[in-house]
Amino acid sequence: MDFSDFSRHPIVVFSTADWRASNPVAQIQLIGNLSKYTRILFINTISPSMPKLGSSSFYRRLKRKLPGMLRIFSKPKPNLYVFSPIILPFIGNRKYQKWYTWFIYWQVRALLVLLKFKNPIIWASNLSAVDIIPKFQKRLLVYFCNDKFDKSRYVKNKELLQEYDREMANMADVIFCVSREIYAHYQKWAPERAYYLPHAIHFAHFSAAYESDLPLPDDLAQIKKPIIGYHGSLTGANDLDLLYDCAQKRPDWSFVLIGRITGGDYQPLEELPNVHFLGPKSYDEIPCYLKGFDAGLLFWKLTEWIRYCNPFKTKEYLAMGLPVVSVDIPEVRYEYSDVIFVAEKREDFLAGIEHELATDSPEKKERRRAKVMNSTYDNQVQEVISILLEKINSVS
Repeated sequence: MDFSDFSRHPIVVFSTADWRASNPVAQIQLIGNLSKYTRILFINTISPSMPKLGSSSFYRRLKRKLPGMLRIFSKPKPNLYVFSPIILPFIGNRKYQKWYTWFIYWQVRALLVLLKFKNPIIWASNLSAVDIIPKFQKRLLVYFCNDKFDKSRYVKNKELLQEYDREMANMADVIFCVSREIYAHYQKWAPERAYYLPHAIHFAHFSAAYESDLPLPDDLAQIKKPIIGYHGSLTGANDLDLLYDCAQKRPDWSFVLIGRITGGDYQPLEELPNVHFLGPKSYDEIPCYLKGFDAGLLFWKLTEWIRYCNPFKTKEYLAMGLPVVSVDIPEVRYEYSDVIFVAEKREDFLAGIEHELATDSPEKKERRRAKVMNSTYDNQVQEVISILLEKINSVS
């Protein structure tokens, strides 16, 4: 299909993620691939609520974002511009919200004039942009729903987030939903505007490691098999009691956790001799580590927030042919129960690992890989462009 006409429609992205994150999230991967077809201005924005000024969490977030803030404007790809607006510590305080909205608007507006972005498509996942967006002349508004943030127990001002969410969804011409549960939520009252758009994967990135004969990383190679692994953020949302129970009952297995601890009490796990914390790894390193796993885990507490999620790492595990055991997440159950063991009860989780290790085979590995082989960013971008062009033509 010829998408050359799409180059006439630049995109401005208000994201919840920082472009310079060491492990780019799904939306960043998607936007990077979308920039092959049109010019994109990616706005590094902060979350809808900031930690209290002077608190330890405030300084942690400031330290994480400071490198990006100091690089106010950059061009990491031929068609892609990244802008870090000047931010102020009182964002999230409604008393100052109207003033702050104008403060951000004029920063972005000046860039749009300089870059000659005329009537762009606005792409928003950051709800804090809800008051800014109406001030722009735009071709379309895309609301990209990669999480139900108001369902997280870590988020403050949930009622305010719900209000922002309703306003954003009401304004949007297109609502992209990364999970079936999120799609069902918006499809009830915006069926003609809601689209199911699950995460894609750089299949070739993982396939190269799967097919290579390269040795395992040193810190993984010395760990005794079988290796039951997980990679990603390590937070209080992970079901640490569940993992502790599994590690205690199977001292002959090694449990490997890759990622940065950002919350939760991991000390009991750290004291177990068969649980290994290898720290965060870059996106380029992850496939090499997954290659050394004998099974991959998806273990979170079954909260309402998790009910709406679509774990990005699911397809990464499958692309490596790994047996996967998951708690009962609706998205995993709907889409992958034919290739993933979904534990309906807590006591099924350990039994699931045992079953997957005992019954793994080359045929099952290839079946898992085939499940996600076509879920590429190239295919996802083509779907996105087709939807957006159809919407543009319908409102022209």
